[in-house]
Amino acid sequence: MTGFNFSRGQILVPSLFVFPGLVLFAILIVEVAKLSQQKVLMQFAMDTSAFMEASQLSDAANRIAYLNSPWPTRVFQAKGEELELWNWQVSGGPGGGGTSYAWQYLLKNGVYPGSWPVNQAPDPAMVDDRDDPWSGKFKITNPGGSAAEFLGKRAAFNYTESPDSDLGTWVLFTKEDVDGEGSQGGLGAQLKQEDVFAIYQTVAEVYSYFYSLATMVKLVYTKLHGVFFKKTFWLNTGFNPSDDLVPEKVKIQDHCTSKVTSWFTVMVPTAWAEVPDTRKWPPADITLGGQPRCSNGAGIWQLSTIEELKGSHPKIFHFGKYHYQGPSNHFGVDYRELFNGMEPYVTASAEVSGGKIWPNSKPSFQVRLRP
Repeated sequence: MTGFNFSRGQILVPSLFVFPGLVLFAILIVEVAKLSQQKVLMQFAMDTSAFMEASQLSDAANRIAYLNSPWPTRVFQAKGEELELWNWQVSGGPGGGGTSYAWQYLLKNGVYPGSWPVNQAPDPAMVDDRDDPWSGKFKITNPGGSAAEFLGKRAAFNYTESPDSDLGTWVLFTKEDVDGEGSQGGLGAQLKQEDVFAIYQTVAEVYSYFYSLATMVKLVYTKLHGVFFKKTFWLNTGFNPSDDLVPEKVKIQDHCTSKVTSWFTVMVPTAWAEVPDTRKWPPADITLGGQPRCSNGAGIWQLSTIEELKGSHPKIFHFGKYHYQGPSNHFGVDYRELFNGMEPYVTASAEVSGGKIWPNSKPSFQVRLRP
């Protein structure tokens, strides 16, 4: 009688444990992969949302920095613009002789923050940023003379990142511009009272447009604050984050010029001929027909700053923690219970830096995600 071969059945006993264990291990790998996929999805969504939200501030900062100086420079100096209808043939002046334009005197007296001129260079002594076509500040040659009180105050704003909300007085032309010679004067009897008023109206009109654009920049930033973050997160995950995850919006501060003054000539008849007499337009409030041209309703807008973006210090957004729920599994287990009530979460930080609002405005802000 042939005996039974019991050795063939020895593999069955371990198999009852090994094969189910392998199956459970495979299921475990799948479930862990699902959790990891959810974590990666949530983190990528949070990073993308943070980048999009911080980009709104970066865009607003670049537009404001451009409005603060580079754009006024281009507008006031561009050939064919209305201001260049006022030009004079002088032996001195900021153009160094020959044809001097109104914008050269306005730049010299700090009527607008200017960067390196694109068409015609003024006196090199007054330019200290020749290598940077974007930077700009009030290019005041000499804060002394007949307008020392006004020019000195305006020149001081070139050395602070937080200028006053009231920038003081526009000095369109100084007494030295009218009567002097050399690098300061040259206008003599050419600059009449009606010329000064016409130039003032044009400058005010240009800055009225600037104010409208600056207002739109603030409005767009305010309206879109939080929108891009929440919409981007929802599009990537299908979940709606709460408002608590979005940092508070920054404050954009307007700075205005409240008064205007200038010197000009009046032709006074004498027994022999008319002779030029230098007169002063006393400092007058900028009203523009009673229409507000600045955030406080007085004066006219000239530049804006952002408190959180002073100097070269970056603005860092810390986006709140988003506690997410993982996918369902084959075992009906809420994996969050394994963390003793500490729900897993994702968070993000974004940095807005690389540019400058004031002084030496540089519209080069960019966004970087921080680990």
